[in-house]
Amino acid sequence: MKVVCAWCEKEGHPSLLAVWPPTDDCRVSHGICESHAASYRKSLSSGEKAHITTKLRDRIAVCAYALYEVRGYRHDCELQDWLDAEREILSHQNQP
Repeated sequence: MKVVCAWCEKEGHPSLLAVWPPTDDCRVSHGICESHAASYRKSLSSGEKAHITTKLRDRIAVCAYALYEVRGYRHDCELQDWLDAEREILSHQNQP
């Protein structure tokens, strides 16, 4: 399965982030590259800077793909899937 940055893809830039097993799976999952993650963090309105580690980003990517599946593999919703997954993962992380 290929994992691509939805934002790079939309901008027409190279977007491949990773290839996950099984490598013969032709489905595409969407994530976010470091450059767009940094831009997103800068755009946060809160005074805190978000720090997305590779492990956290991978967890968000898995959740975003699950949302993509649940929503019937809708295209043009990659950013919404990512933001919803990010919100879900981060909210669980911040619970006492």
